[in-house]
Amino acid sequence: MFRNRKALLLVALIAVLAVTLTACEAPQVVEVVVTATPEAQAESGPLLIYCQVKDASAVFWQGAILGCRQAAEELGPDKVELIYTTGTSDMGVEDSIKAFEDALAAGADGIVLAPADSAALVPAVQEANELGVPVVAMDTRVDAPAELLSTVATDNFNGVMNAVVRLIEDAGGGGKFALTTCPSTISACREITSGFVAAVEQFPEAEIVAMPLACPSREKGYNALQDILVAHPDLAGVFGCSGQDGLGAAEAIRDAGSDALVVTRNCSMEELESVREGLLHACFAQFPRLMGYKSVMAIYEHYQGMAVETYTDSGSDYVAQDRVQSYIDLGEWMGPPTE
Repeated sequence: MFRNRKALLLVALIAVLAVTLTACEAPQVVEVVVTATPEAQAESGPLLIYCQVKDASAVFWQGAILGCRQAAEELGPDKVELIYTTGTSDMGVEDSIKAFEDALAAGADGIVLAPADSAALVPAVQEANELGVPVVAMDTRVDAPAELLSTVATDNFNGVMNAVVRLIEDAGGGGKFALTTCPSTISACREITSGFVAAVEQFPEAEIVAMPLACPSREKGYNALQDILVAHPDLAGVFGCSGQDGLGAAEAIRDAGSDALVVTRNCSMEELESVREGLLHACFAQFPRLMGYKSVMAIYEHYQGMAVETYTDSGSDYVAQDRVQSYIDLGEWMGPPTE
């Protein structure tokens, strides 16, 4: 493990210094680089892998933890020791950085990271790069020049674009549309916004009237839509960047007596039931369990000397009333129905 790599480095350094002290009266500064082979890693015990999510109280991230655990259980305790850590919110940048640095200090062999901010985590991931600790980004990328072993995430640009196209078609092919969004310093947020804009641009009779920052707050989603409906009572539809702000937007629309359609990203059980009941028009499903599973597997395969894809699409789906019951029957975050 990383702790064992430090021990190997120390032994090598002592050996070199011993030779140096024998040949000279004054020791010289010697730089030694030791690279652990997969074979040496296999002999040193299980890999210590950290699974870091943004907020373990959120059902989405509970799904990701479930996936990390599933991979570790399949590999077995002789192959992987799994520890999960969490921040306090989706936007908790300081907590995200601290949890990552704590994992490095604890001797992690690999880190699965859901960064709270794509830019703010760059220095921390660069530190992991210098130590030779592979990092897999889950759901959200980390910006260059930080280097990632892989990213396992939803194809948010294409997925959101296709979902918003369906929303606009269901709203009659035109009208006024809004997006409740999140900060552009997060890669997923940039992709969501770009996908939304690309979809609206395909319809000459459609226009964007607002893109307030409201994700992932139900209260902010509600308040934002109250303001939008005052200015645009003829609003045709809304896309929510997460379940909570989308639900808040839908509740504001219901309370105002508007018939605007709402599609929200994520399909937790609460959102699935809201689709079934008609509060939401549809939800855009992601599969965080699969994100966690594939992320842990990527680190393990790396240590086995196997090639690892730099990007894996964890999939998405558009779930409207005609298919929502099959998702409810399956249970949230377990993946798409097989039929």
